[in-house]
Order: sequence, then C-alpha cells, then structure tokens
Amino acid sequence: MASSVYFTDARVEGRDSVAGKLKRLLKAAGLDKEDLSGKFVAIKAHFGENGNSSYLKPLYARAIAEMVKEAGGIPFVTDCSTLYPGMRGNGIGHLLCAELNGFNSISAGCPVFIGDGIRGNDEVALPVPQVEGIETWLKEAYFGRALVDADLVIALTHVKGCMSTAYAGAIKNIAMGCASRRGKKDMHCDANPAVNPERCVGCGRCVAECGQEAIEIRDGKAFINEKCAGCVHCIAICPKQAISTAMDYNWNNLQHKLGEYAAAFVAQKKVLNVGVAVDISPQCDCFSQSDAPVVGDIGMFASWDIVALDQAAADAIDAQPVIPGTVLGEYRDTHGHDVSNTHALAANSDWEIALDVAEKLGAGSRNYQLHQVK
Repeated sequence: MASSVYFTDARVEGRDSVAGKLKRLLKAAGLDKEDLSGKFVAIKAHFGENGNSSYLKPLYARAIAEMVKEAGGIPFVTDCSTLYPGMRGNGIGHLLCAELNGFNSISAGCPVFIGDGIRGNDEVALPVPQVEGIETWLKEAYFGRALVDADLVIALTHVKGCMSTAYAGAIKNIAMGCASRRGKKDMHCDANPAVNPERCVGCGRCVAECGQEAIEIRDGKAFINEKCAGCVHCIAICPKQAISTAMDYNWNNLQHKLGEYAAAFVAQKKVLNVGVAVDISPQCDCFSQSDAPVVGDIGMFASWDIVALDQAAADAIDAQPVIPGTVLGEYRDTHGHDVSNTHALAANSDWEIALDVAEKLGAGSRNYQLHQVK
C-alpha cells in the first residue's frame, strides 16, 4: 500500500505565511488528532553550524511548537552534538551556536537544549530490527536520551544535498542527527581517510580542526594516526584536497548504516516527519558556509512514513530544472544528464541504499501517494 505524503508548495500569497502553510500541512497529516496532553514532544531540528546560512530558521520550529502547545503538549527543540569539531562538538558550544543562529526559547516558542548531554554521551541503545533474510551490520544503535525519552518526535528536516550521502533528508536527520557521538562513530568508523603526500603542503589546518587529535605533522606532511574516528571532516576542510577516503572505501557502507539507524529509531518511537525543500544547498548544514541552492524552492512535505517522505522529496528535487552556475549546473555542463539531480550531488554515494535498507527493516515504504495541501 502507498503511504500518504502531504505537500504544500513554496508559494505564499496575499496575507498567508510560511508558518500558516506549515500548520495546515501538519493538520492535514493528522498532528491535531494526536493526544498530546501533558506529553513531551521533541522537535528535532538542525541549528546550523556557525557561519552557515541555509539551515531552517526558528520560525518553522515555532509554528510546530505552537501547534503542540495548543494540543496540551510540552514541546522542546533539540539536536545532538557532532562527531567532527566545531561549535557543535559538545553540548555547551552547540547551545551557543544555536543562540548565534537565532534559536532560543522566544524565537522557537519553547525550550532549546542539546539531546545527548554536554559531552555527547547521554545516550540510550535501541535494538536494530532483525528481519529474516535481511543482513544487518549492527545490533544496537545509540541515540541521544532526550529524543528517546520524548513521547513524540517531530523531525524537522531541511531537505538538501550532502558531500557524503548525496541526498540528505529525514532518514539522515533521524539516523545521524539523533545519534549520540558513539552512534555517529558507528556509522563513520570505516571511512579511513588517507593523505596524499604529493598534494599535502603541511599547512596544519587538518591538525587544528581534528576533533579526535588523530592528525599530526610528520616530515612536513599530515599523518593520520589510529585515533581517527572516520568523521571525514578533514576531507571537507583541506584547502589542497590532499585528503580522501581510502581507495577501497565504499560510501555506500555509510548509507547502509543510516538505513539501520533510522529503522532502529522509528521501530521504538513515533515520528512525524517534516521535510522543508527550500534553499536546497549542495552541502549539509553542518558546513560553516553555504553554497548557492542548486534548484529552486519546492515546498514542504509531511508524513508519518520516513521512507515515503524521503522518496517524495527526492523525486521532487530530481524533477526540478538545475540553476545554472551552481555546483549542480557545473556538473551538468561537464557530464550532461547521466544521473539524477540528487545522485549527481555525490556520484560515489547511492542514497537509495539507505531507503532500501530502512524499508526492508520495516521503517516504511518507498511507495507513496502525494496529497496536495493549499
């Protein structure tokens, strides 16, 4: 059977508003029918890294919080700390970053705090579903305690691209975004970045920005030691593109684990997924900068099925014309239309694997029916 996905476009006419359209979307999805009296509702957001400008602004979270409070619920906006360094690498810095980017109890309409504690280790282990005939790589998945303790989770997802996963939607927001630091290490652990000494100039930027103290300078070149957790932050920030994953690394390993983590979470927690497809940047909001959107604004999606929502939003991005002069526009100039828009954002990482794994483990269905909401 097809899962219901609700959609409203990006147009805001007359005296309408984005918040108003979002509330109508959530009402169509059935949020107003939920018994939320006295219940904790986690709004899983992404506060954006310091310097990023494409993350979803607090008004989206506030609209959701207002609906939850009207139903008698107790909302809070939350995210879990990152594995890579930066302001969001611990609970204190993460909260300060959220405030810099406009998130506080007034702007979001409810309390804002970090879901996995000060050090990223306030976690709960959830079992990865085991389905006969389906291979799983993990037995347990580790998530921030605040998200597991919530009675309902509303995943507020900025639908966009990603260097590691090509397409970043609700599955990534739940799997990677709700995971504790231990969980993030589980998913990244076999990335194995390596240094090309012919490109490396020994500038030391990777040393300064490595959150694991896993890089040092030896004989004028960067060297990655055994402390490496595989977060691949060094790949993203190297100014000489001297660091890459090992030749035998397959980014699809990460996709497989994302599917398992997402399935583990939704098997235990009720999740309403909201996907906002605006400012569709080629990189995730974890970057400290934002490149130009690769396609135009599309609108907002909502579904209780995490797999169906991701499929619908990805299909919508793939159906859009590419904006010339962007990363995706440059790709089309060189490669033509050999792959879809979403696959072209990271051609070596197949995002559909995460959806396939999640679907096979019972998290949802890639078959969906789209319902238009005015």
